[in-house]
Amino acid sequence: MKKLTKNVKKYILTILFGIVWVALLSSVLLLLNPNYKIEESKKYYVKAQTVYHHDYDLSEQYFKNSILLNPDFKKPYLMLFHYYYFVQVQPQKAKIIVEEFINKFPQDSIGYILRSFINIKNGNLIDAEKNLNHSISLMSNNDFNDITFLNQGVLDYYKGEYVNADIMFNKSLFTNNTFMVEETNLYFNSEKVDMILVTLFEFEQYNKSKYLINSILTNGSRYNLFPLEESISITLNQHLSKIYMFEGNILLAEEILLDLERNYQFEKNQGLDCPYQALGILYFKTKDYQKSKGYYMKYADITQFRFSSQYEAAKACFYANDFDCALKYVYVAIELDPDNTDALALLEQIRTVS
Repeated sequence: MKKLTKNVKKYILTILFGIVWVALLSSVLLLLNPNYKIEESKKYYVKAQTVYHHDYDLSEQYFKNSILLNPDFKKPYLMLFHYYYFVQVQPQKAKIIVEEFINKFPQDSIGYILRSFINIKNGNLIDAEKNLNHSISLMSNNDFNDITFLNQGVLDYYKGEYVNADIMFNKSLFTNNTFMVEETNLYFNSEKVDMILVTLFEFEQYNKSKYLINSILTNGSRYNLFPLEESISITLNQHLSKIYMFEGNILLAEEILLDLERNYQFEKNQGLDCPYQALGILYFKTKDYQKSKGYYMKYADITQFRFSSQYEAAKACFYANDFDCALKYVYVAIELDPDNTDALALLEQIRTVS
């Protein structure tokens, strides 16, 4: 009887070992199957898109996993650029992913357009133009897309060629959104408008800015914008308030922003487009540092992934003589961008007076 029991145990262990061995072998074969990796890569990409704008850390990891499984899959590279450049506003991180993209896909024109934007951000206009021209040379029949027009328009403003720049911006607005070649990235339409307005502001083209803002607010579909969601409306109205600030009409600027604050719903739009930062700017400009601090802190707390929001909150706290608060936010800013000279200088300032 004991011998029988022993044999049964041995038999069961042999079966279990066989099951485990088959499972391991199947897993290895799956991993070695290129089609399996391609499908898994797509799954990670879809997961990343699903949580994008809700959980950036998780979506970033999913995009990286997608690339790891299939380095020939272009879309996750481009979405990581989108995250680093537009959401985190960290051009250095965006530059790294662009260089990876160009090394992997040297004949794809979009990589050089993205590199050109980073060149502009860093003030390197000569390289920006070289990369834009190289991008155009790779296009079949000079088939410009909206981001090519946008890039050319920004460059033309820096070169003082305003008339041509306005033509390029107009073409960008009326060309379908091909950036990221991804149907779920319609959000870039508002960022496209934002980049145009930022450029117009930089060159003090306030009347053009007002015209564009009011045109979009009254007829967004004309500009290939999807139904005007709260985020785009907030972005446009913030720009409008900024114009009034520059023109000296602080009361009207404040009225617009406070109205946005009353109607803002965090649940629908978690942080990227909210009125808190603009209110912080307004009260900082009017030297109401306590109010400015409160709004900058609100914005920093819901955009902890963004260096600029942490740095500006630290600066507002410093001017409000709240040095503990200033230290809190400047440490986060330095954690996000350890080599940033402005943040390091502010830290030194805070330590000196506190």
